[in-house]
Amino acid sequence: MVDFSVFEGMRTKERQVMLVKSGASTTMNSRHLTGHAVDLVAYVGGDLSWDWPLSYKIAEAVQAASRELNVKIVWGGVWDKLITDYRSPSAASADYAARRRAAKKRVFVDGPHFELSKAVYP
Repeated sequence: MVDFSVFEGMRTKERQVMLVKSGASTTMNSRHLTGHAVDLVAYVGGDLSWDWPLSYKIAEAVQAASRELNVKIVWGGVWDKLITDYRSPSAASADYAARRRAAKKRVFVDGPHFELSKAVYP
């Protein structure tokens, strides 16, 4: 278990441009721009922590809530599946990265990012 909080929700276009320029995001079509995404970040000892192992724990909590409430969520660690479509966030993220590499595609994973599925929540 890990304490966490919403770090960022809805963004302005200006903020998104800044994040794309810095490499923290890869798109100007972010679900943050429409209010359909949040970044959840762990708190450890009163400080924010972006450590990947903690992102997996947060993903497990969101996964459980998604299953319980039947809310279709996509996690930035596995962009091409719903969070309820796999058992382990850490294994699924590694598999996602391997599939991207095998297809000679860029691997961009974003552990803190969670968004409502575009297919269900346009």
